[in-house]
Amino acid sequence: MPNESKPRAASDSEPRERIAWHPAFVSAMKADLYQYRDVLEYEPEFQLNFEPLRIDLLIIKKAAGVVIDTGIARIFRGHNLFEYKSPDDYLSVDDFKKTLAYVLLYSIHERVPLSDVTLSIVVPTRPRAALAFIQDEAAQTITETTTGVHETLFLNVPVQIIQSRLLKAGENQFLSALRRDNDVDSFRAAIDSSDRFDAEVLSTMLAVYLDVISSANPAVYKEVYRMTQYSNFWERVAYDSGLADRLRQEGRQEGRQEERIETAKNFIALGVSIEYIAKGTGLPIEQLTQLSAQPPAQPTVLPTMPKKRTRKPKAEK
Repeated sequence: MPNESKPRAASDSEPRERIAWHPAFVSAMKADLYQYRDVLEYEPEFQLNFEPLRIDLLIIKKAAGVVIDTGIARIFRGHNLFEYKSPDDYLSVDDFKKTLAYVLLYSIHERVPLSDVTLSIVVPTRPRAALAFIQDEAAQTITETTTGVHETLFLNVPVQIIQSRLLKAGENQFLSALRRDNDVDSFRAAIDSSDRFDAEVLSTMLAVYLDVISSANPAVYKEVYRMTQYSNFWERVAYDSGLADRLRQEGRQEGRQEERIETAKNFIALGVSIEYIAKGTGLPIEQLTQLSAQPPAQPTVLPTMPKKRTRKPKAEK
């Protein structure tokens, strides 16, 4: 069986912040399907039975005759279950089997016929083992209906596996950008499409989304936030999410850090021991050791001004 494509483990020098991806996933789905807001109803973490067993997102189509004409939602029927695997997770064969069981549980619990249910699984990387299971062991045909979307059938229930990072950004600006390895252009594209949103309705929802992706990509989104050409709507979203306050605080911390480093360099130049400098500045000894190994900066020599000659007072005759 092919090897699973597991996420790269963070090294000791790159600690990973634990991020609550799932609320942002719900926000991304609402934003990418915003034009169908009147006919879709969203129920995050829908409980499948009386015990704590939940599907990540249930989308109910309120009008049966409406076709959702977008790649990730063309399979929609009346009741559409979504299981979401965050960028720090992956889809195993057992995960796939368990998610199929969710469909049956939902049908039993809600008394909904299987003919009115679909299942979508959103994954960060290509689930090679799960796709091999579908094709080889389950003997089901898999069709790539659009870039990043693989579709199959189980018990006549449409099932699609969505590899979010491969989605077309034009249709799925928000879901495709829900990742750690983002760049400035991908989020700028999402911001540029904000004119189609009702700011009053979506500001809170997108605040959650913005907070998550800024935490996952701090350097990139700090740069985007500091750009001034974007709309007041996104500025307000940043303030609502607390991102603006956090960026200001980070800026103050960076300023204080630079001051401590300059102070440490001055003490190193005076021959003060590393241990005393660490106690005085709060900088780690490892960083101070690196600073002490750097060649000292050449002092700037200012041109000396000629001394002003003063005339002696003439002796009185």
